[in-house]
Amino acid sequence: MNNKTLEALAPYGLLALLFVAALAFRPLLPIDETRYLTVAWEMFLQKQYAVLSLNFEPYHHKPPLLFWLINGVWEVLGVSRWSALIPIFTASALAMFLTQKLATTLKLDNGVIKQVPWIMIGSLPFLIYNTLIMFDVMIMTILLAVLTTMLSHSQNPRFYKPLLAGLLIGLGVLAKGPVMYLYVLWPLVLYPFWKPQDAVNKGRFYAATAIAVLVSALPVLAWLIPALTQTGNDFAFWLVWNQTAGRVTGNFSASHARPVYFYLLLAPILFMPWICHPRVWKNWSALKNHAAFKFLIAAALPTFISFSLISGKQPHYLLPLLPFIIISISILLEAPPVKKISLAMCTLIIIGQLIAHHTFIERYDLTPVAEEYKKQRDKDWAFAPKYQGEIGFLAKVEKPITSLQYDQLEDWLKNHPDGLAMMRHKTHHILENYKEEFSQPYKGRSMGIFSYKPANP
Repeated sequence: MNNKTLEALAPYGLLALLFVAALAFRPLLPIDETRYLTVAWEMFLQKQYAVLSLNFEPYHHKPPLLFWLINGVWEVLGVSRWSALIPIFTASALAMFLTQKLATTLKLDNGVIKQVPWIMIGSLPFLIYNTLIMFDVMIMTILLAVLTTMLSHSQNPRFYKPLLAGLLIGLGVLAKGPVMYLYVLWPLVLYPFWKPQDAVNKGRFYAATAIAVLVSALPVLAWLIPALTQTGNDFAFWLVWNQTAGRVTGNFSASHARPVYFYLLLAPILFMPWICHPRVWKNWSALKNHAAFKFLIAAALPTFISFSLISGKQPHYLLPLLPFIIISISILLEAPPVKKISLAMCTLIIIGQLIAHHTFIERYDLTPVAEEYKKQRDKDWAFAPKYQGEIGFLAKVEKPITSLQYDQLEDWLKNHPDGLAMMRHKTHHILENYKEEFSQPYKGRSMGIFSYKPANP
């Protein structure tokens, strides 16, 4: 293996090291990672691949693609956290590769193209999210594949490219829902704004886009029709309509409604640490004259504005826009010591996780309470307040846990005198009527297991 090959593979080796560090130094983070692996575990346990479940009830917050991929790995390698990370690692590696591929398709200079993976592996948002069991890196990867395919089609049209793009869009919908169209359609609709010289005319490109959108329905229908035959129209309403409209308006219970300026405050983080380099500021004005600038703007800015106007906001919703920022930074930073900066960032992340492992991160580790559950799994169990799959994967739970509010817990324990209840709590005054069997720190509070304590005669 020659030096050029080793140099090209080095960012992916760093990526693998980050995943090893995540496995070694941090637990599954509640509530997102624990919940998603619980959904995957219930799919594996029940061999039910059309309808997702959480706590053995239909789960319509997310489509199934990530859970299918995790289950595919589990069928071969067995159920474990490390094997569940294989699809996440693959998506992260593909995101780096496809960002570089997009830069190549944009016909950027070789020096710019070569450093794209290094800039991505050193980018703070990518370092934060690339090892998490979530959906946004996968959406980033699929979005890159779609836009690279359609950009290639604009320069070298082939009948199969819109079909391939459509199938990829459909996979994106299966990964995170109809929001995939928001990421994809803005840059495609704005084709006249960024159209390369000697590219196909806008009528032909829009026809290809229409074909891609139509074809995108095929993978979705291939899943949705069997799902609806097993659940009914309510499932489709919750998944396709209530989820999307609810997040737009902020009326959905888990929509994370935030003000319109929320993403504007977060925007500088998307450029970290590269925004601190003087050359970024020195060359910024020259970027607008670059041939690829209009495409990068069309791919990122309208989507950013759209998400700002949508009520439901989470920082990671912007992650799929990161490749367009990475390519812009690579244009601005051609030649500086990018590799040294990226190595320093990766080192800081690994050391930070090591320090956290020996200090506060144990407050996020639900393994101890899951182990206590496993010792008495045959008993009736409840969880307060609002069970969200916190221990389903960790304890390999095989039956429902009753989800309660605090004011329901006392009656439940009276009606289940041999039962046990897990409870998150901040203060001890609500525990007077229960016997504490186990307790552990949990975030800024405690997680305990309680049994029924008969009233004093």
